[in-house]
Amino acid sequence: DLPETRGLGDIYKRQERIQETAQMLTFCEENNITADVEIIAMHEINKAFESVIHKKARYRYVIDMASLK
Repeated sequence: DLPETRGLGDIYKRQERIQETAQMLTFCEENNITADVEIIAMHEINKAFESVIHKKARYRYVIDMASLK
C-alpha cells in the first residue's frame, strides 16, 4: 500500500509497537538489564553473519563504521 492509502489501523499498530518498545527499554533500565555487543570491522561482517546463521553468535554485532577508511 502507498502511505496515503493506509488506514488509521496501521498508524495505531505502529504506535503500539513504539510504545511496547519504550516500555521494554524502561523495564530493562529499571532492572539493569543490558545487552552484550561485539564491535566488528566491516571486513568481519561475513564471519559474524555466519555465526548468526549457525546460532553461534553470543552477542549483538555492531559494525565499526570507522573501519571503512
